[in-house]
Amino acid sequence: MQAKNNRNKYAIISSICLAVFCVIMFVYLVVKYKANKTFNIDNHFIRFSAKIRSDDLTDFLKMVTHFGSILTIAILSVILFLLSKNKVVKIFSIVNVGFVSVFCLIVKHLVQRPRPEGIALIEETGFSFPSAHTMGSVVFYGFLIFLILRCFKNKPLKFVISIIMSLTTLLIGYTRVYLGVHFATDVMAGVLAGIAYLVVAIIVFILLEQKIKDKRGNYEKK
Repeated sequence: MQAKNNRNKYAIISSICLAVFCVIMFVYLVVKYKANKTFNIDNHFIRFSAKIRSDDLTDFLKMVTHFGSILTIAILSVILFLLSKNKVVKIFSIVNVGFVSVFCLIVKHLVQRPRPEGIALIEETGFSFPSAHTMGSVVFYGFLIFLILRCFKNKPLKFVISIIMSLTTLLIGYTRVYLGVHFATDVMAGVLAGIAYLVVAIIVFILLEQKIKDKRGNYEKK
């Protein structure tokens, strides 16, 4: 029991350190943009994307990018809410998408970074930093991976599903750069913010679920 508690404490401390690191890097991107307005890495990704563009690839990535839209994430979150019997899952399925929407809206208006000019393959409006598609995907699909790892008993199956979802999330982020509606650093910021929030959300989720179980156990003893 003591060994298990120590492992849990180590996992929580490590997770918090990861979240703090992501927050620091996110703030660094904001500060650096405000100071310089440009990032060399953005230009590298723009040139790379221009080289590999093709009609078939563009059509495919246009389809993939829809899986990261706030509307899609909201619909999937509602489906998760309706299908889940776990009260804590229901709470977080709504809180997660709500937080992402509000956070991105606030930060976009604070940073006010214009979208890339003259390279967009789809129409988007509003400011660019951070990528809401990316952050929403990291939070929603990351939370789904967490639930799958906890609930699925078939280890190979849950491993394969988790890998597919992780790769899909990364691909959604890249579609925003390829389609010319975000800079690479917008996507990086979305990943960093998404991971930071997801780590905290999962820790709170576990603690809240444990608290509910303890209350239920005390009630049954009475």
